[in-house]
Amino acid sequence: MLFVLALALTALVCAALYAAARMVTSVWALIPVAVAGMAVCLEPCSLIANDLLVSSAALCLGIFIGQWIRFRSLLAVALATAAVVDAASFISGPTRYLIGGKTRALAYLAICMRVDRHVYAVAGVGDLILLTACSIAMRNCRYAEWAAYALPLSAILGALALGLSMGPLPFLPFLAAAVLLYQYLAKDAPRRASTTG
Repeated sequence: MLFVLALALTALVCAALYAAARMVTSVWALIPVAVAGMAVCLEPCSLIANDLLVSSAALCLGIFIGQWIRFRSLLAVALATAAVVDAASFISGPTRYLIGGKTRALAYLAICMRVDRHVYAVAGVGDLILLTACSIAMRNCRYAEWAAYALPLSAILGALALGLSMGPLPFLPFLAAAVLLYQYLAKDAPRRASTTG
């Protein structure tokens, strides 16, 4: 049950972020951040209000970051850097501390859901920011529209499914691997330099 609910919630949030990122600019995305922030102030223990705040913050920051990535080489560098930072944070940094369950801050930094009185963190705000930024950047770099939606989504859902089976995992290395592999193999990618003897 947890497996299906976590995947469904993450897929719903990712689809909403993708759709919203196609329609609004980062300035307009501040409105849902303000509304969700007020909801959290009124109901600080509400997971729905917290999830809306995390999602809207991810939308706003993802749009802001993604709009600046217009070159495929910059996209590759940004994803590789994000993957390394996420893995390092997961191994021995702030993420490791947060998922250890020692702080309530996780509820404000991740999409969470409650199952049988236990709160599960499903996807972190950083993961959702980079997912949104990656989708926008892929469109800016003129990759196929299906790839801008499906690759980040499938990478996040794949990492989540694996994490639910094996234990928590960093998501961004999966996102980087999927997009970089597509970038390398895609027919619409720039021609790779050929070596001639």
